Amino acid sequence: MKNDFFYNSYLVTRLFLKHMGVSFKEAGHKILPEHWLILTLLSDGKPLNQQYIANRTVKDKATITRAIDQLIERKLISRKQNPKDRRANLISLLPAGKKELETLMKVFQKMEKGILDELSVEERKTTIALFKRLIKEME
Repeated sequence: MKNDFFYNSYLVTRLFLKHMGVSFKEAGHKILPEHWLILTLLSDGKPLNQQYIANRTVKDKATITRAIDQLIERKLISRKQNPKDRRANLISLLPAGKKELETLMKVFQKMEKGILDELSVEERKTTIALFKRLIKEME
């Protein structure tokens, strides 16, 4: 199992998320990795459908709804009914959320650099290219 690709991919993902949570906590932020994912998806300023967020984060609706509720409670994002489809909600990043994400990105980049320093630039590029191919194949 130690040489299994999917086992190792899973382990890298879980450890990366663990490091992310610890880094945010140590920097004084009460943000979970799934919160960061949602804020990052919303960072281009366009409101996103709640289902789209669930699909892109590969999380079930209940988990995403709970995370969105937590971010709304903290006034980092907003949820409004989609005027084109009343069954759907649109999620938007609020100014406080944008500011929080900017701060979190500094923490994230420092953490990421510490982990990825083990890889050469070429190894990073190859890894990202392989991930993109696998994502395309599985979506």
